[in-house]
Amino acid sequence: MTKYMTEQMEHGPTREMYETIYEIAKKQNYKNALEVGVAWAISTVAILSAGTGKLVSVDKSDYPNTKEQVNAYGFRERWRFIESPSEETLPELPWKYDLICIDGDHRYKQVLDDLESAVKLLADDGVIIVDDYNHKNNFTKDPDIERHYGVHKAVNEIVDKYKLKIIVYNKANGIVELRK
Repeated sequence: MTKYMTEQMEHGPTREMYETIYEIAKKQNYKNALEVGVAWAISTVAILSAGTGKLVSVDKSDYPNTKEQVNAYGFRERWRFIESPSEETLPELPWKYDLICIDGDHRYKQVLDDLESAVKLLADDGVIIVDDYNHKNNFTKDPDIERHYGVHKAVNEIVDKYKLKIIVYNKANGIVELRK
């Protein structure tokens, strides 16, 4: 484990997030994975460590640390990074994915848009992982403030709309596993 990842794993919720995403990805035995949001490299490294498939990561910002971690672990050949807003990129992707991890912009409309795209991109036997489902900022009183999260509401709406199966992991800030 790199020094950076060792330091990240000292934080309990971060370690729980890594371990939960790793276990879901390992169980899925993915061939093609998609990730929205790469800021801390935690989910990127967890997904790539859990299998031998390829990962496409989309984020509106370039995070050099994520690239450093991918290279340090020798995952460069299996990873493609697209620096672009997810709302522009996801509708243009032509592939189906058997694992999709959503941890990008946490505002309601953005999460809803990412999930709508994810459902369309999901292979029949695929899984969608969403982080921060139970984060306290999902339950603030003012949904228009910057720190308000819409993850919980968006996930519940997508589950109802598409009749998805949901498993909630009460680890980190709440991680969900969604399946058709």
